Amino acid sequence: MSVVARTYSRESLADEVGTSPRTISHLVHQGLIPPAHGYGRWSYYDDTHVRAFRAYQAIRDNNTRMSDLSSFLREEGISIIEYVRDRGLSLAS
Repeated sequence: MSVVARTYSRESLADEVGTSPRTISHLVHQGLIPPAHGYGRWSYYDDTHVRAFRAYQAIRDNNTRMSDLSSFLREEGISIIEYVRDRGLSLAS
């Protein structure tokens, strides 16, 4: 049995995680969630992006400065999901 991956537009991703499309764009620009797959009107997000946003929420709720985090992730070459997992934080739902 194969599992069909869910895909999202920027707007539907924002609805799924309870934020605005502008926030999604900002987090992508800051490197806190990965960019969409594809380009232009054919771009899409998937469940990896949902998990990344949930990781962002967990870190934010832990009072971590996002500007410091963005630099750290780039320097260490790790994803926000790996950061949360390594620190034992639970993903927001």
